Amino acid sequence: MAVDVGMGTQDILLFDSSQSMENSIKMVLPSQTRIIAERIKKATSSRRNIVLTGTTMGGGPSGSAVRKHIHAGLKVYATRKAALTVHDNLEKVKQMGLEIIDEEKAGLLDAIPIIMSDIDTDALEGALGLFDTQMPGDFAVAVQDHGEAPDMSNRIFRFRHFTRLLEKGGELERFAYMNKVPS
Repeated sequence: MAVDVGMGTQDILLFDSSQSMENSIKMVLPSQTRIIAERIKKATSSRRNIVLTGTTMGGGPSGSAVRKHIHAGLKVYATRKAALTVHDNLEKVKQMGLEIIDEEKAGLLDAIPIIMSDIDTDALEGALGLFDTQMPGDFAVAVQDHGEAPDMSNRIFRFRHFTRLLEKGGELERFAYMNKVPS
C-alpha cells in the first residue's frame, strides 16, 4: 500500500503485482489533518474540552482548529508528541494555551479524546474490509515537514535536508527510508 499524505487529501494505492496496474485499488480520501480538524470543530461547537494524544503529525487544518478551540475559551490538553503537531517548540505551544500532560493523565480527563496520526490504519482496514480486501503488511508513505527540529522551523530543516540530498547527486533512493527517518 502506498499512501501520499497531503494537507487536503490522502491518496492511496493498493498495488497487486498479480494484476495490471489499472486494476489496482485507488482511493482519494480527506487527509487526517482535515478529519481531525472537523472532530475538534464538533467539540468546540459542543463546548467540550479536548485531549490530544497519539503522535506528531502534519498540522495545517488541525492546528488551526486547536487555536480556534482555545480562542473559544475551551481547554486543550495534549501529550508531548501530539502537542508538537501544533508547533515544533513546546514553549510556544504552552504560550498558546495548551496544557502538556503525560499519557497516563490523558485517559482521566473530562475531555473528548482526539488521536493525532497522519494515517488511521484501523479506518483504512475497515474501508478495505467492506470490499473484501485485506490490509497489506507493507506500506510506503510519502510525507513532508514531519519530525522535530527544535532549533529551527521544520520547514527550514526539511529544505536544508533536501539540499544536502540534492548536493549528493539527488538519486531518488536518497529520499526513501526503510527504517528510521534521519534527524
